Amino acid sequence: MARQYQKMIKDRDILFIPLENNSQVEHAKPFKLLPLASRLVLQKMFSEKDPKQSFFVLIGKDGKEKARSPFPRLPHFFHLIDQMPMRQHEMKRKN
Repeated sequence: MARQYQKMIKDRDILFIPLENNSQVEHAKPFKLLPLASRLVLQKMFSEKDPKQSFFVLIGKDGKEKARSPFPRLPHFFHLIDQMPMRQHEMKRKN
């Protein structure tokens, strides 16, 4: 992951959860891995639209899908996150 995004990721409390179960994912950084059973539940919930496609899903803290992309569009995801009420509140509280 590009260093330029590390602070932005931390500021927005973003958690990356790879849903594939392979050795490359198991050792990927900066991913925090959930137990396999939890990842399989998430995979089932968010892959119904495109079961054979690889994609990135932005899931809000409310558990709902906010955006989907076939590649990681971090600047776009940051913009979407910054428009969310919870993030707006966090930004006001920090200033």
